[in-house]
Order: sequence, then C-alpha cells, then structure tokens
Amino acid sequence: MSTRLGKLASEVTILSQKVSYRNKIIENQNELIAKLVKKIETMEGKFLQLRSELLVTKNVSKLLSVKMVDNTQYSKRNCLIFDGLDTDHRDSEESIKKKVKNSSGNELSSTISALENIDRTHRLPSIRNGKNSVIIKFKSFTDRSEVYKKEEIFQSRNY
Repeated sequence: MSTRLGKLASEVTILSQKVSYRNKIIENQNELIAKLVKKIETMEGKFLQLRSELLVTKNVSKLLSVKMVDNTQYSKRNCLIFDGLDTDHRDSEESIKKKVKNSSGNELSSTISALENIDRTHRLPSIRNGKNSVIIKFKSFTDRSEVYKKEEIFQSRNY
C-alpha cells in the first residue's frame, strides 16, 4: 500500500506541477490581453482624434468650396455673353472688341464709353448659326450694366 501511496503522491506532484505551469501560461496570457486592451484603448483614442480632425477638415473644405464658388461667381459679375458675332479663330482680342463696338451702331452712342471699357474677350467653342458666342468682361459692373440695359437693341440685331 505504501507503494501505491508513493505512486499517488508522485502523480499528485506531477499534476500540481502541470497545474502551476498552466497557471503561469494563463497569467502570461492575461498580461498579454491586458497589454492588448491598453493598445486598443490607445488606438481608439487616436481613431476618435483622427475622426474629429477629419470632420474639421471636411467642414473647412466645404467652406473653401463655397468661397471658391462665390469668388468665381463674383468674377463673372462683370461679364456678358454676345451670341452671333461674326468672328473666327484668327480674330485677335482687339478685333473682337472692334466688332462689338461696330455692332452697337448709332443707337448705342451713350454706351460707346462703356464699350471702350472692355477688359477681356473670349470666344466660346459653340457655334450658333455659323457665328460664335463671345464672353466680354467689362472693367466695371457699371459699364456692364449700361450695355445690358440696351439689350433690346443688341437682340434686334441678332446678338
């Protein structure tokens, strides 16, 4: 019986060693899990920070887009489109200005000063009845308005 007790005692020692070894493994795993939880919490904090920065960046982007559209619209404020001017790709900006002035005729003698204040001209690629459209930018909104008020005269001449 003592041999049997000796065997049981040795088996109990072996089992207790196995249990203590497994307990150490579990402790190591718990430590690793704790480290991973800390890293996840840190990454979660960084994620929230990046998300808030992204929202701020999106808002700034929207504001800049609105300002850009406003600026673009403001720069178009002094422009008029003349359809049906007899121009071609060889015409210089000066010759287009002369054609616009000549197209005004005597009825627009009061607007000639406004037509003198043309800043830029630009032909558009679309063609209407074999004639081009031209964007004309005036130096001031007042000059543009003066010409725009005489719109009926230009329309009667098919411009």
